[in-house]
Amino acid sequence: MRPTPVPGSAYRLQLHGGFSLSRVTGLVDYLTGLGIRTLYLSPLLQARRGSSHGYDVTDPGRLWADLGDQAELETLAREAAGHGLTLLVDLVPNHMYAGTENPWWADVLEFGRDSPYADSFDIDWTPAHGRFSGRVFLPLLDAQLEDLVDRGDVRWSMGSQGVRLHLPGPTLPVSPASLVPLIEGALTRAPRSFATDRLRAALGTPAERTGPWSRRLKEVLGEAAGTDPHFAARWEETIAQLNLPGQRRASLDLLGHQVYLLGPWREAHQWVNYRRFFQVNDLVGMRVEDPAVFRAMHALPLEWVARGWVQGFRVDHIDGLRDPEEYLARLSGRGTGEVPPRPTGRPYVVVEKILLGGEHLPGRWEVDGTTGYDFLASLPHGLVDPEGLQRLQEVYHRFVGEPLVYLEIVHAEKRRALREFFPGRLDRLHSQLLPLSREIPELAALPPEALRRVLSETLASYPRYRTYLRSPPADPSDEEVVARAVSEASRWNPDLPPQAFRALAKVLLVQRRESGEDPRALNFALEVQQFTGGVMAKGTEDAALYRYHRLVALNEVGGDPARPSRASRSFTGTRPRPWRTTPGP
Repeated sequence: MRPTPVPGSAYRLQLHGGFSLSRVTGLVDYLTGLGIRTLYLSPLLQARRGSSHGYDVTDPGRLWADLGDQAELETLAREAAGHGLTLLVDLVPNHMYAGTENPWWADVLEFGRDSPYADSFDIDWTPAHGRFSGRVFLPLLDAQLEDLVDRGDVRWSMGSQGVRLHLPGPTLPVSPASLVPLIEGALTRAPRSFATDRLRAALGTPAERTGPWSRRLKEVLGEAAGTDPHFAARWEETIAQLNLPGQRRASLDLLGHQVYLLGPWREAHQWVNYRRFFQVNDLVGMRVEDPAVFRAMHALPLEWVARGWVQGFRVDHIDGLRDPEEYLARLSGRGTGEVPPRPTGRPYVVVEKILLGGEHLPGRWEVDGTTGYDFLASLPHGLVDPEGLQRLQEVYHRFVGEPLVYLEIVHAEKRRALREFFPGRLDRLHSQLLPLSREIPELAALPPEALRRVLSETLASYPRYRTYLRSPPADPSDEEVVARAVSEASRWNPDLPPQAFRALAKVLLVQRRESGEDPRALNFALEVQQFTGGVMAKGTEDAALYRYHRLVALNEVGGDPARPSRASRSFTGTRPRPWRTTPGP
């Protein structure tokens, strides 16, 4: 099934509160006159308040209100179609905004694992350190929590949405289960009534306090406070007392029984137990590999395709997904658990994917190409004279006082990223590797800290953003990537046994017989794949490309600024590959 044709000459439009769908509609005639044939729109789903870009989605079931409504999107689509233009829309499947404006996230913070959205987010509910099993670490504070309580910066209130916690900046929901002792105290001071009897019954016994119980308790508590003025007065007093001087212990005790554990933002790198977009604390990773999560996040954009309003998608950060191949198959209507097939055919799809070192998109992906990092990285080489570049390199090395090696800078920066940005995530992977290593003699012989080094050094040595193993056996291209990684890691670390790196390679590719029989081995390999892209990005895009300046025109994302230039031959060898890498009808 071929995609809906999307012509070239795409023009990106960054929408926000000051540049809405109706404004774009008014520009269609002008853009057509410029030769534009595709309007590429930034994310259209509901984003956080005041967002300037839309990549911080709060509700995937709604069109972003700041941009307009469904009728305005339809008007734009019809106007574009009337001028022969198609619409391509940005999708953000990897993450959502981690704030209480996001109703899914707010529900998880209130009800924890009993929330129907708990499995939508990539949360480690049982972190290896065991410091806060069953809770979510929120790095929202500028100081230790106890210090904020002491200076009166932690306040409690009650309202139509229940009890709320107020911090300097955010306001958070309060777990109904944590309020049981306070409710019991308020009931003892209030006259008996029908409402208070119902509330006593809703408290239940400790054995009954599971599942939907806490949601029911919140509902009955709200009814009692809204219909019984005597109980309402006692309940208001109870909450207000938490804010009085001398209530430090009571306030800290209530905080200790929340779904979330509050901590300073400076500790996020060590303790955050949800997958983030790189190290951005307020962007939480989504489990879009779950068919139910996929449907919830994509029902509205796919409805736009079915209506004929939208013809294509640009998929943001495809390398962050657990299973990009299955995701793209679902987006095209071929995967398992997808929404019903669309009568208009599959949408045109390009992915934000950075290709390195001769890498190509996996042939099984239902995709029509990349967003063009590879093209852009090759373009400057068509304008560079190799002899002139060599002279620039000589001048550059004289200026800095030493011959800099770009790959050494990359490796050092990836090590630093693991150390400074991702130590908690590395700890998680190490804890998953430990039980697997006990069955592998080459790894079992290592002390835990040495095993952690073998893992860390291998992750810092990946030559590409990630591999794409789904289940064994691995593709030859993935085997090559892992082989190069362990070879480089071993070269960088002669004090560590080379056989340990070779054994780790087999674990990463799920090649060992004992690993193949253990589902934990495949889960470990899949989590590593989701992680290495972030390490590469922080080491190269955000660091090495700012440190190596032989010729900054070559420092494009996805490029190798140190490789020799072949002038026009390099550029003419770069051409679009979509139809050669896309499955046929």
